[in-house]
Amino acid sequence: MAEANDAYAVGDETRLQAILHEWDTSPEAVKGDGVAAELLRAIRKIAQVEDRLRVIEAELAALKASDLYQLIAKVDEAVREGRDLLTEMAVRIDEQIATAKARLAEIVLGRTSV
Repeated sequence: MAEANDAYAVGDETRLQAILHEWDTSPEAVKGDGVAAELLRAIRKIAQVEDRLRVIEAELAALKASDLYQLIAKVDEAVREGRDLLTEMAVRIDEQIATAKARLAEIVLGRTSV
């Protein structure tokens, strides 16, 4: 209900339609007792679970495509190889900083001697 109120407050008709559809197809919307009603509720619950699994699969795929996940995968691979990838990266960055500082010193000295 809160979600419907929020959608209504911002005038999101598409979201309101989606909320209505979710309710209409939900197990809770099935009226009555008996085997037929219980079966329909069960079928709708299964459909909800399948929909949720699809969403989770998409979220996992997005996470696996992220830079952070890729870094974690590389760190794990390095660990399996007996390496410390983060230390290697830190050493490489320190070397790049030292090179940049040396280059900056050259530029500064080059200007003062001109």
